[in-house]
Amino acid sequence: MPNRRLSTEGFLLSKEASGESYQRYQVFTAEHGLLLCLNRISSRKSLKIQPDLFDRAHLELDKPQSGAAWFLGEYNLITRHTGIARNYKTFLRASEFATAMLKNLAHVETFEKLYDLTATAFRSWEKGYDAEVVLLKSLYLFARQEGYPVKEDWWQAIPAKEREKSASILNKKIELLEPGDPAYTDLLDNLKDWIIRRTDILL
Repeated sequence: MPNRRLSTEGFLLSKEASGESYQRYQVFTAEHGLLLCLNRISSRKSLKIQPDLFDRAHLELDKPQSGAAWFLGEYNLITRHTGIARNYKTFLRASEFATAMLKNLAHVETFEKLYDLTATAFRSWEKGYDAEVVLLKSLYLFARQEGYPVKEDWWQAIPAKEREKSASILNKKIELLEPGDPAYTDLLDNLKDWIIRRTDILL
């Protein structure tokens, strides 16, 4: 039986060495969810562009008859989010989001909306919007997409004196929010605590 071939697009959520010969990547695709991909470092047919964290790329993949991993044949970059790594806090929050996706994608029924949410999050961090508020909005929308009563339960539990500002943060377009407001971190921590206590989402 010949190798299975797959042509797809995805976001690179993790990369690490796998022994001395391979780089190991986990790629989130809208069609197939999370794919484990390997690239042989010593291959004579090396990739023209080396994959990097948070890349959006088109991939040509081959899968042998046995094993769970796909092998990278071609890697055609669509978007490289180089701006994320320039700011330490932005990199940490983007990595936190990527880790949440890695932990939860196996339990997601459909991937298209979450793929679009991932695209929006990485694009927002790339543009330099406040790292805390991007993660806040992304986790809020993720929980809502998964059917959890984030508005009806979590938001209603916020003290009344803080609810008006919280509503403004959540409802206002991200480009209209001033960066550096301590309220973003407080609200993010509050939401993460609720997600851990009241949902099956892993953070």
